[in-house]
Amino acid sequence: MSVGPTRGAGSSMVEEVIAPSVNRTLSEPAARISSAVINSSKLSSRSSLDGSSDYGPRVTEIYLSSQDGEKFSVPVLIAVQLSAKLRRFISTLERASAGMSRSETQSYCKRASLEVPCSTETLRVLVDFFTAKLQLDIKLSQEKTEMSVKQQQEYWREYLYVRVGWRMDLDLFADETVQVAEFLRMNSLFDLLWCCFRLRIMSLYDEKDPTEVYMD
Repeated sequence: MSVGPTRGAGSSMVEEVIAPSVNRTLSEPAARISSAVINSSKLSSRSSLDGSSDYGPRVTEIYLSSQDGEKFSVPVLIAVQLSAKLRRFISTLERASAGMSRSETQSYCKRASLEVPCSTETLRVLVDFFTAKLQLDIKLSQEKTEMSVKQQQEYWREYLYVRVGWRMDLDLFADETVQVAEFLRMNSLFDLLWCCFRLRIMSLYDEKDPTEVYMD
């Protein structure tokens, strides 16, 4: 699944959310973020989405580079706001497909994937934000090769719930039917969310083999 920077119907979100806030330090009390700004290469693996961390300074911004080499920073609070928008979009898709048959749902998922706001600059920034954090945590976790499958599943459950701070029902990702390797192969937040959505929808029709929803 490709996630590109092309602009689509949701491009206005860039001016609404990103443009006024990128490349500046947040000062809103609601952000609950200190003034420290650190590079993504120095992020603690225990950093959570709201900027809190059990070790080291709190994260206020993450520095990224676009495909053309342009450097920019994304405030953590902006990533939270964008992720909330995407959660609402996923919820809309779930409601729309609730009464559909299996084949209708599969067809709807494919059509809707072309409409999801990942085609906008806004979501690309969010994807880049989480991709940087995912890559770092994956790198740090490679030292945990002696962990059992169950321990690995619990590790990634903690990552999804605590470190990423996601508020979706991801219990299926702790099941043996979905191996940790499948999660490690995902290269963006959108891939993760879209698989969550399809996994939950398809499992309503076939609980024996929910992993088939990874096949496009």
